[in-house]
Amino acid sequence: MFTANAFDHLAWHIVRHVHDPDSSVPPRTYTDGLAQRPGRAYELAVTGLGYWLADSVLTAAAEQLTDDCLDPAEGMELDRVLNGFPVRLRLAQGAISLPGIAAGTPIWQVLTPDKWGRFPGDHHYAQSAGPQPLL
Repeated sequence: MFTANAFDHLAWHIVRHVHDPDSSVPPRTYTDGLAQRPGRAYELAVTGLGYWLADSVLTAAAEQLTDDCLDPAEGMELDRVLNGFPVRLRLAQGAISLPGIAAGTPIWQVLTPDKWGRFPGDHHYAQSAGPQPLL
């Protein structure tokens, strides 16, 4: 199992990546530390992305939410995260267990689109773009 912790240029969170290459479970990557900031009682997560892309997506999403003074909302699209392609936010359903994250902390999943602009859960989403299991 591969686990990485990266300290990026934002001092208020780290990005954790958990992946077992011997498993069929896609990797999970998530922030740890956003929920401790005033007014930011949530963490962000992605599934199915490689570490460097996941780190970039999560950091850019956190930056845009902070810079634009936005609170995550179901279906919200962010436009400065993925080189001009929008990403979509979705509140993870049920009890999600992520190492280091307090139980009950809201987890907002950042969904990336396929090449036609469709997101996981949308009709005709192309799984060939890489599986992004919904949390």
